[in-house]
Amino acid sequence: MHRGILTTVILIISTVVYGQSASGLFLTVACDKNIPKHTTDPKGKPICITEFPIVEVQGFQRISELVRDGTDVYFDLTLTQEAYKKTNNIASRLTNSSFALVVDGEVFAVISFKEMKNKIIQRFSGSIANYVFIERAHTKLATLVESPAAAQE
Repeated sequence: MHRGILTTVILIISTVVYGQSASGLFLTVACDKNIPKHTTDPKGKPICITEFPIVEVQGFQRISELVRDGTDVYFDLTLTQEAYKKTNNIASRLTNSSFALVVDGEVFAVISFKEMKNKIIQRFSGSIANYVFIERAHTKLATLVESPAAAQE
């Protein structure tokens, strides 16, 4: 009996810790009261995502510098070959769905499968008006990409 309670406590703690620091590409799903990951996209629209990422931080091979180009700000994120194949496989089967790029538990961007298909390098861009938000996400993501072990902490 004690073992069952301990296992339950460990699972609850793991879920809470994982949910607070989760980063990666998550599949968006239809919201329902049984979906545990209710959140919002950067525009404040309610969305739901899978409990675990489809592509974890280890699937991100490289992140470019943050670039300011007139009124736009962007960075490029390069996927590993394995992550690229995985996202392409999913994108070809679920053509009307999307991925959410989650950085440290916060949805940074929602990307349609059509936008991701056949692209090993993904560009994430926004308006200069959102520079602080984009810079914060870029900095956190760059730290995780440079040191994937940090994502496990």
